[in-house]
Amino acid sequence: MNDVEDLQLFWFYGFKNILNLRYIDFQTKFLLKTDGLLAKLTGSVSLPDELRYLRWTFYPFTSLSQSFNPKELVVLKLSYSNIQQLWNERYQDLVNLRTIDLQECSTLRKIPNLRGAINLRNLICRGCDGLVDLSYLSHLTSLENLDLTFCINLRRMPNLLGAINLKTLVCCGCESLVQLSELPDNVTKLDLSVTGIEEVADSIQHLVGLRELNLSFTRVENVLSNISKLESLRRLDLSYCERLKTLQELPQYLWRLDASGCMSLEKVSFTDHNFNSLHSLHDGDDAPQEEHSSMLFSNCRSLSQDSIKNISANAILQIQSLSQRWIRREGISREEPILDSLLCCFPGNEVSANEFEHRSENSWLNLKISPIGSSRSKFLVFCICLVADLTLAERNVAFFGKYQLTAASGEKLTGVCMVDETFHRASHGNGDHVFILFSKNMIRIDKDYKEASFEFHAENDNGEEFKLEKCGVHVFYVDAESYTITEMRHGDEGRFGNDSEGGATCHPNA
Repeated sequence: MNDVEDLQLFWFYGFKNILNLRYIDFQTKFLLKTDGLLAKLTGSVSLPDELRYLRWTFYPFTSLSQSFNPKELVVLKLSYSNIQQLWNERYQDLVNLRTIDLQECSTLRKIPNLRGAINLRNLICRGCDGLVDLSYLSHLTSLENLDLTFCINLRRMPNLLGAINLKTLVCCGCESLVQLSELPDNVTKLDLSVTGIEEVADSIQHLVGLRELNLSFTRVENVLSNISKLESLRRLDLSYCERLKTLQELPQYLWRLDASGCMSLEKVSFTDHNFNSLHSLHDGDDAPQEEHSSMLFSNCRSLSQDSIKNISANAILQIQSLSQRWIRREGISREEPILDSLLCCFPGNEVSANEFEHRSENSWLNLKISPIGSSRSKFLVFCICLVADLTLAERNVAFFGKYQLTAASGEKLTGVCMVDETFHRASHGNGDHVFILFSKNMIRIDKDYKEASFEFHAENDNGEEFKLEKCGVHVFYVDAESYTITEMRHGDEGRFGNDSEGGATCHPNA
């Protein structure tokens, strides 16, 4: 094809006359790079009515052929295209259609009436910044995924109550969207980040299956007075909600909670579940093998002291819950890989005496352990607390530690304690911050250990170390058969001694 005429002939005859053509996977990006060629093309390509799969990236025309009847079409993907409308409104025989993908079609103004698309499962309009309105979608009872990411001019949501199988609704970057319509009960993921939303109505508390809620970079001041009723909620992102003031009665079983950059946040509290049943809340989930739990409140400088205490106490409850869960499900071996972890962060420069009975003004500490007087097999569990000035970090931060456990027999066990997750300092905070850290390799089969020593350090992306100002360790036991916890209370001198205040350097590899 050496000229425009030959190319246009191909558009007109190339597909229509290919008998039994069912599948087209094509792209015309080269047209966008050919001076003047795209502008000279007119009309549209002729497509066979028998077509079932059409993926045409950079489709160059403003519409599909007016003669094309999509009655057999199952998948339509026209990403990065010049499309303004799809097909003539008279075509409603769309019963076979399962997926429409129109991402980055910036000239798209309207989605055609989809009354006949009763089996449509995926509607993807990501980056369609010319899209102002959506037609009525409540009849789409098979719709599972609606992606409106960065449809920046979309002003209102369509009625979705009838879309009873809808699971994922993503409206990230819909800056003109200020109000959320009512949603069906089965939604599991709701992303309203970077929208004009100012209030999340309590009406969404009926979304009993909601697992992920993202409200980051919005104008919300309060989030659901009854948020604890969202019993399936596992991920809550409120980062950079600068007007947010209170977070009350948060579920204790959140896997991921990000409130970083919420400069006005003052009050944080959690629901008061019975501790003995807390660990069971994690077990009903289809969790991935690698679990990374986090609670991030970096740069939340308005937090009250009571809120900081609540955050610290809940982190310890989560650690106890996770340790019971991991031991019960998998057991712990000496060669256990670093896969599962917890990271909690908030502004401050003190290691809490209530949660961490062993503390040091350095980046190391030594402690003595006395037996608890039980003949049952058990696991020794510890978690750590570090204070770091993030201003010194310059980049993202990773924390590392080494420990050595010494048994009454003289046997020594050396290990590492690190969280397999980098803290993104560049976007999350400056100044002194407290970090509570835990990972699966901080659980060990107890061999009547009498002493423990720890040494910690932090480094940025370049591998450059920076000073840790303080550290602390919390220790407890988990019974290997009943999975019950025995706490080591602060001040219980009959069981623990702490010689870290003498300043002796810990050498884990000695």
